[in-house]
Amino acid sequence: MRLTSFTDYGLRVLMRLAGEPERSFTAEEVAREFRVSRDHLTKVVRALSHAGYLRTQRGAAGGFRLAKSASEIHIGTVVRLLEGTTIPVFNGGLRVDTFRVRHAGLPNMWLRLDAEVLPINLADICRTLGWPEFGGTLAGRIPKAALDDGVLTLGGNLEATAFDGKVTVRNLRLQDALGRFPQFQADVDLENLDLQLVTEAFEFGRITGRMSGYFHDLQLFDWVPVAFDAKLGTPPGYKGKRRITPRAVENLSNIGGGSGITSALSGGFLSVFKEFRYQKLGLACHLERDVCLMSGVAPAPGGYYLIQGAGFPRVNLIGSQGRVTWSKLLKQLERISEGAPLSVN
Repeated sequence: MRLTSFTDYGLRVLMRLAGEPERSFTAEEVAREFRVSRDHLTKVVRALSHAGYLRTQRGAAGGFRLAKSASEIHIGTVVRLLEGTTIPVFNGGLRVDTFRVRHAGLPNMWLRLDAEVLPINLADICRTLGWPEFGGTLAGRIPKAALDDGVLTLGGNLEATAFDGKVTVRNLRLQDALGRFPQFQADVDLENLDLQLVTEAFEFGRITGRMSGYFHDLQLFDWVPVAFDAKLGTPPGYKGKRRITPRAVENLSNIGGGSGITSALSGGFLSVFKEFRYQKLGLACHLERDVCLMSGVAPAPGGYYLIQGAGFPRVNLIGSQGRVTWSKLLKQLERISEGAPLSVN
């Protein structure tokens, strides 16, 4: 039997603590000793703690130690606990720790699920669904999902990795989950997504750098966005490489209603440049009643900055489109994957 790394490190933690049963350990020191990430080890410790094998203490003097004597711990039981049941999904899987269901398929269906998404290539998912192919992997935790009276909620945050960054979903609530018109609510935070992977997936024109932001108060009706407060842009303090191609500049210009940039890029002095440096870029949208109220990274004369350039030549892109009809903008954004130019009227 081949054990997962999760189970392997779980057994290692128990053996390490059994060697010094009266001592408290921290996740940092054990992770350093095992040469594994602190996040991964924290998940192992949490699972062992919930099962009653470890006693944890918060605070400056906190840590964890064995909650049982070594003689009371049976390796087979620990392995069954940590291995759970793994369901193959594409080239990854879903490792199920808890799954209970009653009245399956009925309107009063009751469900409890606690599981981990093992790394799945996003490209495989997209090919199956007929979407543009995204780069990177999808992995994360589905914490204490509960379905009661047609309402699905989570007992914690849903965390996943995508586009080499982190996506966190908080306050998730799915009403009428099994009905004709599901209603979804959540707060979504994005951290350090690789812009090159994102823009290449949507054929937007290449942008290098990182992007962070959020979609707060997100509401979907029948999986169509009806409200949110969103802001996406260069993370504060980011010092990595930042480049943007003319095509990406043009698409940002059309989304935000920038004027004059298309002709400047297609002819004259700027047309000889394959890419431009930028200091920061970003876009914000407050969606309500099918209208998106737009803004950028900073106020600018006559509008807002979508791009604040850097170096030579410095391209500053100012958006002037304050209100955009969401349904029209969404249709035009879908054309990006077809390589068609955008236009916002």
